[in-house]
Amino acid sequence: MSSIQFSKVDLFGGAIKCELPAGWLDVSNIRQVPDNQEVYMSNTTKPGEEECSIIIELLALQDDVPNEQIGLFQFIELAKEEDESLIQDAILQQVEINKQLTTAQDLPQLSAQGVYASYLQGHLWLSKTRSAVKTRVQIYMVDIRLFSVTTDLLITLNYPETASPLLPPQAILHRLLASLKIEDWSLFK
Repeated sequence: MSSIQFSKVDLFGGAIKCELPAGWLDVSNIRQVPDNQEVYMSNTTKPGEEECSIIIELLALQDDVPNEQIGLFQFIELAKEEDESLIQDAILQQVEINKQLTTAQDLPQLSAQGVYASYLQGHLWLSKTRSAVKTRVQIYMVDIRLFSVTTDLLITLNYPETASPLLPPQAILHRLLASLKIEDWSLFK
């Protein structure tokens, strides 16, 4: 397996910086992306492989949701966006890992900022287009609670079963989190 090359990426006009796999495409150059999101996808060219995508979004802090439950809350919200008929118990059966991250180790650039971060891994059946065909997609979510600016910074890595095995999702997420840095806190005002 070859090693992945990473490159620095400016998010939200440079207010946030991180590293993503080199060659990933900025989806805003392809289609409209909401102002509170940055979306990148792998540049897949092989037949039968689906692209991975990563969404970094700024959301109002869900202060009514306890820290220990924020990962589950965000996962349920994502599942319901795809299929409103899903019931919470069925969604929760698809969760494989739900834990708190150690900010000093996992988010070294943000550890002094008084944040809480949770990690959730699960799977959902999602359609990449408007077709009825759904693919099993591994979901890797990190919710970083930025209390001082009342924001949940949500990172979602979507990794279809048919994605290239040369893009290990844990390595991508680890590198993104280790390099994640907020350069301009006025973004949140």
